[in-house]
Amino acid sequence: MCAYVIKALSARFGATAALNISVAIRASYHLYQGVIMLPWHCVYGLVQAYVYVRYGRLWPLFVSHAVLDFAAMMVLAS
Repeated sequence: MCAYVIKALSARFGATAALNISVAIRASYHLYQGVIMLPWHCVYGLVQAYVYVRYGRLWPLFVSHAVLDFAAMMVLAS
């Protein structure tokens, strides 16, 4: 999602607007976790989008998301 939105919109609206739209979309489909988590998803989305724009690679985003999900699962399991 991050790569598609940023690539599709950056040529037309610029990288900053594309990055922010990407973060808004990301935050919106994580709202099932509650509004209390919205700031976290916005900050995490900004970091991930910046990493993608800076390096042009998706694998760091996948690894980061997997590590975060694993850590959350371990916290919930304990």
